[in-house]
Amino acid sequence: MSKKKKVIIGVGAGTVALLAIIAGVLWTVFGGGGPVIGEDEAKRIAFEHAAVAEADAKMFNINMGYENFKKVYEIEFHADSADYDYDIDARTGNIEDFDVDGLRVSQATQETQPQVQTEAGPAQEETATNTEQSQAESAATQNVEAQISEDTAAKTILERVPGATESELWIRTDTEDGRLVYEGKVIYDNKEYEFEMDANDGEMIAWDEERAEADDVPNWPNFAESQNNQ
Repeated sequence: MSKKKKVIIGVGAGTVALLAIIAGVLWTVFGGGGPVIGEDEAKRIAFEHAAVAEADAKMFNINMGYENFKKVYEIEFHADSADYDYDIDARTGNIEDFDVDGLRVSQATQETQPQVQTEAGPAQEETATNTEQSQAESAATQNVEAQISEDTAAKTILERVPGATESELWIRTDTEDGRLVYEGKVIYDNKEYEFEMDANDGEMIAWDEERAEADDVPNWPNFAESQNNQ
């Protein structure tokens, strides 16, 4: 056999071997290649790391995706005024990436989740800003008396979203073109309902419905919380 033929055969064999290795890697990453943890286990890992009870999570979403050539569970949920995003390795259960936005800092979280605290500062500042804004809005409307009480308005709104409770309702007063209105939203069953109601005659000025996202929950108290604080 000539030297030239030996070289061609050698190159061909090397190419086949390389393709086999690539195919093996692709199969491992995108195909089989080992056990895959279930969604329930992935959720358990995320909730345990976030120190959140599954029953307290709202608008939970979980999808299978790929991150850095790894099959991962992409998990999103909202709890206690914070938005959580996790990427969990579907084979090992390792947390590949996570992000928390709007976390309320407490002594408990300081002890159990020091790595999360660095993201809480801006959210606290934002909450303080929103509180100041709410106080300013309240001052602007305190001399205007609503003909319809907030309780009546809340009941009317919730009747439009069967199954929703006061914990899924956010409502507050504002002025629109010189008239007092109730505005806010209901977030229930993965849907967001935004509304604006005339506080004097109950006319529904605006009503919008769309799919709810994890960051749609307002930073101000829901109706149930505001009633408990009174």
